[in-house]
Amino acid sequence: MGTISAFKTESERTEGQELIEVLVSVLEPRMKRIAEETFEEQADLQAFSIAEVMNRLDASEYVVRKMMAEGTLEVVRPTEGTIRITARSVRKFLYGDKVTGALTSPSKEKP
Repeated sequence: MGTISAFKTESERTEGQELIEVLVSVLEPRMKRIAEETFEEQADLQAFSIAEVMNRLDASEYVVRKMMAEGTLEVVRPTEGTIRITARSVRKFLYGDKVTGALTSPSKEKP
């Protein structure tokens, strides 16, 4: 049994392969960007408990709660009695205002 091909000639096969390569070269960067943006959005939905933030910042509960009260750390309350601190606010505290997304690292340039 032979294989069935959608291409009638070798020339058509070559043109088809070239078209696929062009499509991949155009779509691949767009797909990567969409995947990164989706990852950033998902990472920004992450929130930490007070204990997790204490550990990440190597700070006492008093200091973390003070930062929450001052608004330095953004608080969300997903359920009654549950306190979470947004990942974005922790990154902003650690890296400054230059943080725009989950994958952004602190700038090494001097202002």
